[in-house]
Amino acid sequence: MVYWFFLFTFTFGMLAVAMQAGGEFHSHFLPVKVMAFSGGDGVGIGWTGDAAVWFPVALAAIAFIPASRAWRMFGHHG
Repeated sequence: MVYWFFLFTFTFGMLAVAMQAGGEFHSHFLPVKVMAFSGGDGVGIGWTGDAAVWFPVALAAIAFIPASRAWRMFGHHG
């Protein structure tokens, strides 16, 4: 959830700049390529590349393993 919060904050910050300045902007948030644009046709945001899919999945898997072990160690028995 923290990852998604920071990704959306970063992306909407880029969108705010694009709306003020106009044009198309590209950047990276960790390995994810982020795009924001604003012009006469409209405004929008986007994420491109395979990292937009595998990176959040990898973070969830990495978080799941220690959390599941802690659940077994400290969970309610009985």
